Amino acid sequence: MTINGLSGQYANQVFPLNGQMVFGRNVNSCNILFSDDTKGISRMHCKIEANGDTVTITDLGSSYGTFVNGNKLQPYSPRKLNVGDTFYLGDKNNLFSLTGVAAAAAPEEVVANIEKSDDKSLLIAGIVLGAIIVIGLIVAMIQRLTRPAEPWYIQILEQMFIQFIDTRRIMLWR
Repeated sequence: MTINGLSGQYANQVFPLNGQMVFGRNVNSCNILFSDDTKGISRMHCKIEANGDTVTITDLGSSYGTFVNGNKLQPYSPRKLNVGDTFYLGDKNNLFSLTGVAAAAAPEEVVANIEKSDDKSLLIAGIVLGAIIVIGLIVAMIQRLTRPAEPWYIQILEQMFIQFIDTRRIMLWR
């Protein structure tokens, strides 16, 4: 899962959520650090913890508050965050969201996610499409190899016939 910055200092930035993240102005304690002059952000504002598939957010007694989907959190009372939830610190100028997809997942992670998926229809469709293409190529190759070669004079006669049809004249040379 990731935390996406939607507005403010961290707009358009993506942070992978691994374990715990602390937001605030304290250089020694915070993972997501705001400058000292950022209005509405406390030294230790809030923390987000990921434990398996469960993500919680806790206000750490901030002065201006932490808001999830527009509702102010009670200090030191963890609240579950769901994928798609938004939260802001102090005001909407510091808005973030929780997303369920990593910003730059490694190919191994993408394959693992497909293998874990309950809906295998996309994977099955890809396999079927690949099989159809391979079978079509094999059939085309077999037809090409089994077709008898035409003698050179048959090709010339075909060309003369086509010219006769087009011009109504027999041309013996070009």
